[in-house]
Amino acid sequence: MENHIRHWRRERGLSQEALGAMVGLGKASISKLERGEMRLRDVTIAKLVAALDVSADDLLGDYASGNAGLHVETETREPVKAAAGAETDFGFRRVAMEDKAALVRDVFTSVASRYDLMNDLMSAGVHRLWKSAMIDKLKPRPGEHIVDVAGGTGDIAFRILDRQSR
Repeated sequence: MENHIRHWRRERGLSQEALGAMVGLGKASISKLERGEMRLRDVTIAKLVAALDVSADDLLGDYASGNAGLHVETETREPVKAAAGAETDFGFRRVAMEDKAALVRDVFTSVASRYDLMNDLMSAGVHRLWKSAMIDKLKPRPGEHIVDVAGGTGDIAFRILDRQSR
């Protein structure tokens, strides 16, 4: 099955890194999504639809027909070309296409300081146990190189460094 993520990303003049920043994924994940090697989740589809300013049908192509459980609300509209002066939706307002990535980054930056608190509240603190269990299973050793992809606030990377320094 084929999706059209690569087509629309290139049509909008975005790199994999830029699109990843807009939807909260790393370059490797965007690459896998484009190649169809990673399953698309509804929330990811919604973020991609918003970031690329296309309908879900245009974005997914025949991929959607192979996913009976896929629930994506689509609207019929003409995609906006990423030409000078082009606009896109951002929340409840229209913004210049070239400004959207910075606006999305600002949103993530504004919540980053409260991200761990939000996780504490949503998981009743259990996420900290999951992270500790992951570090225990990983068993990082001094001098070992480990990459924390899409590290969020970096708390796992800091836990790894702390464990390596013991």
